[in-house]
Amino acid sequence: MLVLILPCLILASWTASAQEPEPVMSPEMLEQLSDLMRDASSGVNYYSGAGFGEQQALPVAPFRRLDDLLPTPTRERNASGAPGRDYWQQRVDYRIRVRLEEQSGLLEGVEEIAYHNHSPDTLDFLWVQLDDNWLAADSLDMRTATSGSLGGTEAWSLAGWFDRRSFDGGVKLREVSSDGKALAHLVNETMMRVELPQPLAPGASFSFRITWSVTVNPAGLADSRAGLEGFGDASPLIEAAHWYPRLCVYDDVEGWQNKQFLGAGEFALEFGDFEVEITVPADHVVAATGLLQNADEVLSPEQRARWSKAMAPGNQQPVMIVTLEEARQKLAAPAAGEKTWRFAAQNVRDFAWASSRRFLWDCLGVQVRDGGPIIAAQSFWPPEGEPLWSRLSTRAIAHTLRVYSRMTFDYPYPSAASVNGPVYGMEYPMICFNSPRPSPWNSAKEDEYALVGVVIHEVGHNWFPMIVNSDERQWTWMDEGLNTFLQYLAEQESSSRSLRANGARTFRSTAVIPA
Repeated sequence: MLVLILPCLILASWTASAQEPEPVMSPEMLEQLSDLMRDASSGVNYYSGAGFGEQQALPVAPFRRLDDLLPTPTRERNASGAPGRDYWQQRVDYRIRVRLEEQSGLLEGVEEIAYHNHSPDTLDFLWVQLDDNWLAADSLDMRTATSGSLGGTEAWSLAGWFDRRSFDGGVKLREVSSDGKALAHLVNETMMRVELPQPLAPGASFSFRITWSVTVNPAGLADSRAGLEGFGDASPLIEAAHWYPRLCVYDDVEGWQNKQFLGAGEFALEFGDFEVEITVPADHVVAATGLLQNADEVLSPEQRARWSKAMAPGNQQPVMIVTLEEARQKLAAPAAGEKTWRFAAQNVRDFAWASSRRFLWDCLGVQVRDGGPIIAAQSFWPPEGEPLWSRLSTRAIAHTLRVYSRMTFDYPYPSAASVNGPVYGMEYPMICFNSPRPSPWNSAKEDEYALVGVVIHEVGHNWFPMIVNSDERQWTWMDEGLNTFLQYLAEQESSSRSLRANGARTFRSTAVIPA
């Protein structure tokens, strides 16, 4: 493949540098191209412009041998880049309590973090990501942003430009401590360095506590992976992502990965276990990474019975856990008080959630292998998502779980959820955010294409990068490339009976590639 791609890149550079009209490839030019390719493959460090008359030096020849470019194999990583016999990676476990203030989107939280040093290095400090500081009023992102040409800016866009500058979505730290003693720490934009009271030796662990607050940004205010969506009433929908302070990656290649977050990048994180308590208005439904631990406290007996039916062996159809009529009743008369939803997730690298009294909720138990565990394929959506979501979202999740497990490796987690809200398409372990709804300007078929395509893509990201744990901060093409390829294969199979039986049309590959 490399041999085919690089000549194309060279031809592309000729096209870019040529003046109009573009030159026709004469026999002489083709002969010169052949000479150029021979020079490149022999290590001559040249390229030619459109006229072929002048050679210029490049830092690296396109056909240079890879063995002098790739890192030398070590005991941690072998020649292929796979883990070696002494491979290690850090582990971080979180216990988090967070409370949502529904109307403002304010989150107030406290987390207990257990950091496990599996490296051979002694650590004197830890780096923590405060991703939402990119939404602070004085953030690096704000100070380096440009407005474009104001002469061509629409009124609504210009209003958003000012709204963005008046919103402060930064992280407000209230406590960074260990064993009741404050820890010295330094915040640098979206990164915080925490000084350890004593060096952390290899094999040792360190526990500390962070208390903080942050406000979820209004939907559309910024190109964020989180958002609070209003519907003109007192019942918004909140999607929470990069909402809690998270430990940076420390590995054998880079050491600390403490690059600033500017909103457009993706994430690399350490694996660990999560225990998360989310306190919300009493009539909210919460979707989250992991499995619900206290269904008897937050669901009615009838809803728990529906869950059992959905997860029963042999069930082939999604079962409504919260119906459209139940959601409408809550919207008509919001309840007072609060409830706390508890979730647990093992061996994941992140945690995301969503909450609203608007949510309808369905579930289908899925086995990707005969005799294998039953996975909860779940969808959460507001009435505005009907009739599209009840027909397609959970079935698309189930289809993705089966196809990707057959093409790669079995899905290892107990749940996979799709949530409808303001974020077009974004993935987290066991949960993803997908925005397509029935629209007045698209045909029903186009709406179906959009929903099924984005659900397959985002659920598929559980494999790449959430399970394989490729480094999205540096090598986004790895997870996007592998996932988009598998998405295409799954879409070609999505006209199978499992989708068509419920009124869905034959699907094709979507042109929109989400995050």
